Amino acid sequence: APSDDVLRAALLSYASLKLSAKQRIQNLADEHQYHIKATKLKELNKQFNIPTVRKPPPVSVATTLICDKLDDDVNKTNGPDAMKTFLALDGYQIPR
Repeated sequence: APSDDVLRAALLSYASLKLSAKQRIQNLADEHQYHIKATKLKELNKQFNIPTVRKPPPVSVATTLICDKLDDDVNKTNGPDAMKTFLALDGYQIPR
């Protein structure tokens, strides 16, 4: 099994890419030769506090994050999906 630091970094990158659980398990097997099932993936996500859309930040925090991203969009050309992607790349999973 890979070290905790490597595993945490991999799971965080998979979360920012919005990969499904099945894809995360497959990537762990391909990239780190770490073969697990869904239950172990859930345990690892919980252990390393990996962000998910189902556990979003509080509404006040999410609103602030979105407003900050909207302020950065000078030309107002980015839609909701782009904003959601930008926030995911920053490590914040926000639902639609």
